[in-house]
Amino acid sequence: MAFRLLIRGDRACFRRPEFGADLVSYDAMPPVAARNIFQAIHGPPSIRWAIEQITILHPIRSQWAKVDHRGAGTRRANILLDVGYLVTGRFDLTAVADTTDTAAGHAGLFRRRVMQGRYRHPPFLGLTEFPAAITLLDKDDMPPVSHYASESIDLGWMIYDTRNGLDHGARFFRASAVGGTMTIPPIDSSDFAS
Repeated sequence: MAFRLLIRGDRACFRRPEFGADLVSYDAMPPVAARNIFQAIHGPPSIRWAIEQITILHPIRSQWAKVDHRGAGTRRANILLDVGYLVTGRFDLTAVADTTDTAAGHAGLFRRRVMQGRYRHPPFLGLTEFPAAITLLDKDDMPPVSHYASESIDLGWMIYDTRNGLDHGARFFRASAVGGTMTIPPIDSSDFAS
């Protein structure tokens, strides 16, 4: 069952793993960050979220700033400003689901949690210091138009996820946004690099 979330925030930092001391953000939300938001809303072990598309709604703007990261002191960070994404995610039942777990039951719970703002834990945009505002779009709702609707953006190599449900290591894919939308490869794609 697929859901579309409108995800916005004043600031975001989707940390690139190749940088050490500084927190340097990808130019757009990677699938792992989107999955974490879906799981913050509803993510028991009996379901697994897969992100299908991420549309970049606002212009990509970044700046260097000082961030008090996890109470461990101030760190220099390259952060994104005024972000907006339309994210399509789908869940499947996992092997640990029992007979009481149904797709309809999980879908209803997910929908209620979004509508009531009652999440398992606060959703954030890469760093816990950057909260995410979330709106669920129904199938009949007209989605916002991307700032990049008439462009294609090469986003370079981007992290897909830190695991694929089978506890494999981090995997990366070549990301591009056509018309502002990244189409995410399926979990079993051969397009990933480790």
